[in-house]
Amino acid sequence: FFDLYVGQVALAGGVTKPAPMTVDGDGEWRLSEDTLRKAITPKSRVLIVNSPHNPTGKVFSREELETIARVVREENRNRLPGDELLVIADEVYKYVCHGDEQHIHFASLQDMNDITLTVSSAGKTFSATGWQIGWIVGPRHLIQPCQALLPYLQFCAPTPMQQA
Repeated sequence: FFDLYVGQVALAGGVTKPAPMTVDGDGEWRLSEDTLRKAITPKSRVLIVNSPHNPTGKVFSREELETIARVVREENRNRLPGDELLVIADEVYKYVCHGDEQHIHFASLQDMNDITLTVSSAGKTFSATGWQIGWIVGPRHLIQPCQALLPYLQFCAPTPMQQA
């Protein structure tokens, strides 16, 4: 997994519980449904889905993403309203797919739109990572708390955007 998540989760007061992928007999990275289910507990607040994955480059197939979405739906059936397992879909590499692989937006899957924040980045898309330009897309009830934090996280424009 992308190691920056550990610090971000800790900063938010959380504890990471990774669901590690393994390499199958064909040399492909796979996330087993059992591993994912074991990583989710009643205390879990957020599931981070990273596809295309950093650092492996794995692009989750529709079938794999549907399995993740099904696990989330099943978990949320056992929770009270307002206590849903939320999803952060890290899709900053969505335009970096190779061969026949196609990126699928996690929020587009059944019942995922209302519980998913999608993170994207112009830096990755346009090879301008130092510009620190990114965005999140999601339902209003998840975006509003992010907007409240923004003034404390982003306090100036990236250097290339500033007039000398």
